[in-house]
Amino acid sequence: MWYPYGSLAGLMIVEQAILSVIGSISFPWSFPFDLMHLLFENVIKTLFDIWSGTFKPGILSDPSLDTRASYDYVISADDWKAIAREVAASNHLVPSSIARRLHDINARGFWTAETWMYFLLFLGPIVLKGRLHDRYFLHYLQLSGIARTITGIEISGDDLDSIEKGLAHWVADYERLYYRCSPNNLPFGTAPIHGLLHLAKYIRMQGPPAVYWGFSTERFVGWLKTASYNRQLPVTALGNIVETQEQIHQVLSTLGDDNFHKVIMWERGRKARPTWMQDHSEAKLFERMSDNYQFNNAELHCLYNFLTARAFESDHIWMRYERVNVTMAEVAATTFRVFSAWRSNDDDGRQTYRTQESHRAVTRDASWCRFDQIRDRNERRASGPAVWQRIAQPLWGEVLHFVEFSWREETLQVAIVQSWNTQPWLSGRERAVFADTAWELTTKGCLLAMEVRSLRHVAARVKLDGRHEKYVIFETSLGLLVPELI
Repeated sequence: MWYPYGSLAGLMIVEQAILSVIGSISFPWSFPFDLMHLLFENVIKTLFDIWSGTFKPGILSDPSLDTRASYDYVISADDWKAIAREVAASNHLVPSSIARRLHDINARGFWTAETWMYFLLFLGPIVLKGRLHDRYFLHYLQLSGIARTITGIEISGDDLDSIEKGLAHWVADYERLYYRCSPNNLPFGTAPIHGLLHLAKYIRMQGPPAVYWGFSTERFVGWLKTASYNRQLPVTALGNIVETQEQIHQVLSTLGDDNFHKVIMWERGRKARPTWMQDHSEAKLFERMSDNYQFNNAELHCLYNFLTARAFESDHIWMRYERVNVTMAEVAATTFRVFSAWRSNDDDGRQTYRTQESHRAVTRDASWCRFDQIRDRNERRASGPAVWQRIAQPLWGEVLHFVEFSWREETLQVAIVQSWNTQPWLSGRERAVFADTAWELTTKGCLLAMEVRSLRHVAARVKLDGRHEKYVIFETSLGLLVPELI
């Protein structure tokens, strides 16, 4: 609707804002950039549009510029189709604790900031390798590595110095690679690209962006949109819902989860736990498959190896290992209770691990994991002293069974894992600018038995399109992508 100029004169800002007289407020430093919108909703989108040749199409079609062949940053149509197939195939291989399902990459308009963040940090280094020119791919990896540091809850002074220098170097390379000192390429220099140069100063003044970014607000607003269907009194209805939630949290903090659960179940007459209380459940094995499972020889042998080198809790030490006298007959005579799922509550967030034999209809694969292993350097010398050493290289495997059994007056919970041999997915030059987070699965290793608490993080896989059934595996311990689980 059009308004006469004079009718809006009284609504215009013609004087200094009243907030400017408050001594604790400084313009513009008291109003930092929101990392969610700056990086995940703008910068990475701009790069995608450039790589696909859709960023301001007039630039590429201008006959006064160089030929299209000089724009080597544009990914071919066939490569985009292969990337789309890999992204679609990875949806059921990525647990929901890492990311939500991705829409078709050709329909990126439906991607949320969480989707862009997941792609920038984890999926992009896998699917873009070999398809984006090396110099542009290295430039992308630099941004992804910096973003991993920025999204952390804690940022040290040294990290902040490296962020400031890294972003300045990245913007300079961006101008060299895409702007190319040509006035015709000025549209490539968007405001969010320039905003990256000021991001470090905002972090120095306001703290880590993860504390005040827009994800929490957006999620709360999204919850409000679906929380009430009262169209006559929406504000009143939402106020009542928020008040009820706060009352429930107060009761939980006073009574505890178990007592509150008993009260709720007695009043409602239900046996199942309400869905909103699932986050308070303890770590445990569930989905029992068998009470007396018969293992094959290979599985019994790995359990025997586990029991002969038991790990015990020790004060001020993470673990201490001891050799224990065990006979194969004792292991074979043990009654094993087999489960197909285990839920973990740890410092990095609540995770659910599953086996492929899970009888529950689960469409997201959560059977792959990263784990730690400590080996005895003198394991082949039974008479020598035990020398325990942690394996530095990350170990990956697929959980086959979760086993619970009684052993010499204690109850043990053990995971039987099919380990896999891996090799780094990125080259040495690429790993110099980006930490090793993706590993290519090569061949099967041996069966291993370990305590379930040794499982580090649930892992995700990406099936490489047309590359002889190859998979690349990765994990994340950020705990910031999606607060939901399978």
